[in-house]
Amino acid sequence: MILLFANACILVIGLGARKILPSILRVPERILIPIIGVLCATGGFAINNTAFDVGLIAVLGMIGFLLVRFGFAMAPLVLGLVLGPIIEINLRDALSANDMDLTVFATRPISAVFLIAIFMTIVLSIWKKQRS
Repeated sequence: MILLFANACILVIGLGARKILPSILRVPERILIPIIGVLCATGGFAINNTAFDVGLIAVLGMIGFLLVRFGFAMAPLVLGLVLGPIIEINLRDALSANDMDLTVFATRPISAVFLIAIFMTIVLSIWKKQRS
């Protein structure tokens, strides 16, 4: 019930603020970036009340800045960080249930379709890069 209430509140707030929130984009970066940094540091400190968390946020922010500067795509990195532990647990469970046999992923129809789709995506991206 609480989750349902929270989602309803978020919906009401989101719909009410949808005309105001785009105005944040008009704030100059020299003002917006320090505000975001302070809010991140405050949130990091609020979790455990330690300065280590604030330092960790600063180091990870610098790493993120360098990754953006060198042209890394952020979406795959975030997906990997979020989904990596989940995939690792499920992979270990699947291998344990099948006596550590990797062929189970190629013999099951759903996983075989996903493997083929992954392979085709890789081949097509290499082919397009070679063509251009």
